[in-house]
Amino acid sequence: MDLEILVENVLNAVTAGITIGCIYGLMCIGLGLIFGIMRIVNFAHGELYAFGAYFVYFAAILLGFNFFVSLLIAVVAGCILVFSACATAFVTQTLIGGAQLIYMPLHIYQQAVGANNWPFAAAISVVFTLAVMVVIYALNRAGRTSKAYAHG
Repeated sequence: MDLEILVENVLNAVTAGITIGCIYGLMCIGLGLIFGIMRIVNFAHGELYAFGAYFVYFAAILLGFNFFVSLLIAVVAGCILVFSACATAFVTQTLIGGAQLIYMPLHIYQQAVGANNWPFAAAISVVFTLAVMVVIYALNRAGRTSKAYAHG
C-alpha cells in the first residue's frame, strides 16, 4: 500500500515538473522570438500568458467546460484581445488622426531604442510599476475598510 502511494506521488511530481518545464519553455520561446525579431523586450508577453491562464481557469473550473475546449476558448479570447488593441491603436492614430500625444510606453521605447538610453527607460518603467502597485494597494485597503464599516 505504501509503495503504491509513493509511486503515485512520484508520478504526480514528475508530471507536474514536466508540465511546468514545458510552460517555461514556451514562454522563453515566445520571448526569444519577440526579442529576436523586434529587438524589444516585451513585458506584456507575461501579461498575455496570465490572461490566458486565468481565462482557462474561468472556463474550465467556473463554467465547467472541458479543459481542451477551455484552451481553445482562451486562444480565441487572446487573439481577440490582441487584435482589438492593435486595431484600436491603428484606427486612432492613422485613420482618425488622433493620438498625437506621446504616450508613456512610446516614450519609454524611444528612450530605450531611439536615444539608446536604457537606464532612463528602465527607471521610468520601475517608477510606473511601483506607482501602479501603490494605487492597487491603496484601492485594496480602501475596499477592505469600506467593507468592514458596511458590515460592522
